[in-house]
Parts: sequence; C-alpha cells; structure tokens
Amino acid sequence: MEKKFGIYLITPEKINLKDFREKFQNALETNRVSYVQLRLKNCSDEIILETANGLLEITKKFDVPLLINDRPDIAKKSGANGVHIGQYDYKITEAREMLGRKLIIGVTCHNSIDLACEAVNSGANYVAFGAFYRSITKKTDFQAELSILNWWRKISNIPCVAIGGITQNNFNNLITHGANYLAVISSIWKNPKGPAFALNEYFKESSE
Repeated sequence: MEKKFGIYLITPEKINLKDFREKFQNALETNRVSYVQLRLKNCSDEIILETANGLLEITKKFDVPLLINDRPDIAKKSGANGVHIGQYDYKITEAREMLGRKLIIGVTCHNSIDLACEAVNSGANYVAFGAFYRSITKKTDFQAELSILNWWRKISNIPCVAIGGITQNNFNNLITHGANYLAVISSIWKNPKGPAFALNEYFKESSE
C-alpha cells in the first residue's frame, strides 16, 4: 500500500546558480517536491538574495513554496513563501511580525515535544524533528527517536518534518511513525543518476 508523505527538499550549502538551475528544475518537474528550503552557508546576503530570486523563478512555475533558512529578512525581501528557523535564530514572534500572518514559518525542534508545542503556540506552521539518522551534511548534537513522531501525531494536527541522514534505504519507518514530510539533501543532490531519479526512488520504495 502506498504511504502518503511529501518531500521537503533542501538545497546544497553552496550553489552556482547558473549551473544549478537545470538540476533544480529537473527535480521540480517530477512533481515530487512539496517544499524547498534554500539553505546557503557562509554566503553574503547579496548572494543569498540573488539565489532566492533565481530559484523563485522556478518554484513559482511548479507552485512549490520556497522557504529561506534562518533569514526572515531575506524571505521578505525576495518574496519567498516563508522561513525555516532554528532554536538559536530569530524568535518565532519576531519572524511572524516581519513576515505577516500569511507566510510560512517552520521551526527546528530537535528531539523535544515541549519545543514543538512552544513553537506552535508561538505561531509556527510546521515543526521539524531530528536528527533521526547520522547526517553527512550537518553535525548535530540531537538524536531523535521514532516515538516522537507517534507522540506528535497523537497531540497535534500541525505537520511535522523528519530531518537528518534520510535516504531511500531508511525512510519508511519515519513515514510509518507519522512524519508528514522528509527533509532530504545528499540523497538527492549527490545521486549519480541525478535528482529526478533520486526523488522518484523514494516513491517507488514507498509503494512496494
């Protein structure tokens, strides 16, 4: 039986926009992507804004929301659909004041139901739990258990995103336990057969 879930696609930390456009469009053409998060590291505001504007040209074609990591100011300036913030970035109330009521705010909640409840009470549209598996993209001090997904589904209708080391070989348990979306990076962008093939593999596996 096919399991219902969405792909929350995170960009690589460094992007050459000219080279990345075709790859990115190929990924979205699969109609497998529910959200995109632009997550650039050690880049100037100018580059982040330029990249956001470039990706928005593509995400709008496919009606896929683009969220900016950590930077509600750039989300607002670029016209992106929202922001994803961590526990040590902007406060949710500050981001909401900056972005208004209609834009999306997601929050990293690590392995804590309490943090997730606080986030929702402060106005978050979704919460993210993890890391569930060892990530080659980002070092994390927090390890989440599958049970947190079950608990969240019991107490809240707010969507949850599973993050951390997710691949085509280990994601099924996350869906079974209640994850609405899978945050994926390396398993898509580093697949030698390309992002479109990698995305379709998730859905091939989920229906078997």
